[in-house]
Amino acid sequence: MLIFLMTSLNADTENRVKLFPGAYEIPFSIKDNIGHSWQYSLSADLEIPKPEKYELALNFPNPFNSCTTILYSLANAETQRTRLTVYDIAGRKVRVLKNHDQSAGYYKLIWDGKNDAGVDVPSGVYFYELSSGPFSKIQKMTLIK
Repeated sequence: MLIFLMTSLNADTENRVKLFPGAYEIPFSIKDNIGHSWQYSLSADLEIPKPEKYELALNFPNPFNSCTTILYSLANAETQRTRLTVYDIAGRKVRVLKNHDQSAGYYKLIWDGKNDAGVDVPSGVYFYELSSGPFSKIQKMTLIK
């Protein structure tokens, strides 16, 4: 009879392990019923593949009260200027959330419902636009206070 004793990983409430890109090593011991033991470890490198296309997802939650999350992916071969801007219903710029060079990958931004001056904006419909290289897309969101 073999008994496997494994070091525990941080898991969420559903007992699923959350893994992020990087190197992992999981040490474990094997013991038999007469007292012999062996030490082993499992190693793995986890990589997330680059996106195959540009995408600007719908924000969540939507409608939102104090803050909302915006996800996007960039499929550019080279680093490109990326700009994510929030506009009000009249098309006036409210806030620039991102304005610098980014390489291909998956990204997440959180908008806190404030303008560029750090002042809370009123309830209403807002638009956010992602521009990067040849890609440009606009999505709509609603702020309710």
